[in-house]
Amino acid sequence: MFGANTQGVVGKLISGWTVNGIGTVQSGFPLAFTATPNLIGSGYGLRPNVDPNCDKEVGGSALDRLDRWFNTSCFSVPNGGFAAGDPSTNPALRWQFGNAPRVDPDLRGHPVNNWNIAVSKTTPIQGRVNLTFRAEAFNVFNRTQFGPPDTQATTAAQSTFGKVTRQLNQPRLMQLAFRVTF
Repeated sequence: MFGANTQGVVGKLISGWTVNGIGTVQSGFPLAFTATPNLIGSGYGLRPNVDPNCDKEVGGSALDRLDRWFNTSCFSVPNGGFAAGDPSTNPALRWQFGNAPRVDPDLRGHPVNNWNIAVSKTTPIQGRVNLTFRAEAFNVFNRTQFGPPDTQATTAAQSTFGKVTRQLNQPRLMQLAFRVTF
């Protein structure tokens, strides 16, 4: 479009450019909660109990919420076994699976906002010989994508329940390449 009829060295400098880009923007995935210890048996998914009157969401930026992605006090480990007494006459003594849904409708992991870009220039040298220069940048805006928080409710003393402990993506990466085709 610009300088289409330009000849010589200037024509070789301004022609043959290509720009490519890929962007990924999506909301975070819904969180699926489990509970431990699971004394019910193999293959059964024990879920925590959720207090319906408790606000599960925590405000603030993702960086502010790394140690508490959601309100962990809204979740509790259900009763995992029989207490003293007869479970057939006292329903409170029966096994409990927890009342949490399979995935929480309100709580989500960290969203994705990633952009990759590539710029290349092909310059004809002589006849069928071409020189191609390519520069690529992955995660060009250097945004961090945090992993999901620990969603396993537990009675352990050193629990990481509700904490984000890992990063899913890499920092900005750039690479350069030259290619001669003939």
